[in-house]
Amino acid sequence: VRPRFRRQGIGTALLLAVEELAAAEGRTTVILESEHGGEPAAGTPGALEPASGAGRIAVVDPGAVLCLRHGYALEQAARYSVLD
Repeated sequence: VRPRFRRQGIGTALLLAVEELAAAEGRTTVILESEHGGEPAAGTPGALEPASGAGRIAVVDPGAVLCLRHGYALEQAARYSVLD
């Protein structure tokens, strides 16, 4: 959801529609993917760490907020390395 339209229920409506479609198709797993900001440093308060793999996401990241609000858990985080 574009930043200026967040916190209006759009993401929740989209997520609920996807869950409904998945259930209608007999699916038992829903995987969500979102863009996120830079990786917080290890030990940063409010950093979500995946159950498997490496990387971290800030708990205040909009995608994380939406997913956590609806009972999803972080399983993997994409990590991008930059060499100056």
